[in-house]
Amino acid sequence: MSLAPAAALIEASPVGMLLTDDEGYISFANPAAQVIVNLSARALLDAPAAKLLGLPASFSRAVASGEALSLYDMSVAGTSVDVHLTPLGDAGGGRLVSLYASGSARPIAEGYDTGRSVVGVAAMLAHEIKNPLAGIRGAAQLLEGGSGDQARFTQLIQTEVDRITRLIDRMESFTDDRPLDRAAHNVHAIVDHALGLAEAARARGVAVERLFDPSLPPVLVEPDSMAQALLNLIINAVEASPEGGTVTVETRYRHGVSMLGADGRRRNLGVEVRVIDEGDGPPRELVDHLFQPFVSSKATGRGIGLALVDKLTIDNGGRIQFAREGTPPRTVFRLLLEVAP
Repeated sequence: MSLAPAAALIEASPVGMLLTDDEGYISFANPAAQVIVNLSARALLDAPAAKLLGLPASFSRAVASGEALSLYDMSVAGTSVDVHLTPLGDAGGGRLVSLYASGSARPIAEGYDTGRSVVGVAAMLAHEIKNPLAGIRGAAQLLEGGSGDQARFTQLIQTEVDRITRLIDRMESFTDDRPLDRAAHNVHAIVDHALGLAEAARARGVAVERLFDPSLPPVLVEPDSMAQALLNLIINAVEASPEGGTVTVETRYRHGVSMLGADGRRRNLGVEVRVIDEGDGPPRELVDHLFQPFVSSKATGRGIGLALVDKLTIDNGGRIQFAREGTPPRTVFRLLLEVAP
């Protein structure tokens, strides 16, 4: 069997691929890797991968021991990438280093831009609570004056109080650090539930396309919180879509994607759920802050939705990533979920 087709696929792949020997010295780099690293193949050959890519000591140890390793949000030549190290073993020896452009995947828990978030909290609370309070005060004054339209003013007071209550409820969701009761669940049942909840939010003739991989293993999640995270992503995608556009919800398996948990156990994040829309995407200046609370590109946005999705995904042992991909470019949010043992 000729290896020419496989070689052609590697050359054309949008994923950066480096081959190294057992000591981590680069022996091959496909064009995508050359673009990410911003060096030619000649400059890459025989260079130590760990030093050239600026990777931590854990990468060198994994190379030396022949272990697989995944590193997320590594800055390589100014580009944020996920780095996956795979020992080739019987497939010719050496190591395969895959470089995936990771987009923006900032966990809230890492405390990015804390000052900005605190200022955002104060500004948002001042704005969001003062508005309904002004309405309540005005309605109360009209009632005090003996207006005959008391039922309408009473309803206004109830509506505005309910609005404040919902705001406080959303705020409280960020302070709930109780561990979730996770168990093995069919990811497609959760996705279908979220799509059913989002049906009422569809507008402007936006179509929703399902591309499901029926062979996926169960995921280790708490289903209600995961459905809530997906619902937020789907509603955002529908709202960002042009009239007559399509939102695609896709599931697939990602080989070799794993993370070390706080308990030191390696978790397989092999199930991927993607929510894709054809909108223009967020402004560039917001991309690095998408998952921080109170950051929004919408004129009426609260900046809570994506931050809550990020928290719920992390609480479920997963990870969320953002990217703009394809030609023409589309907005892609990826949920990487833990495969149930």
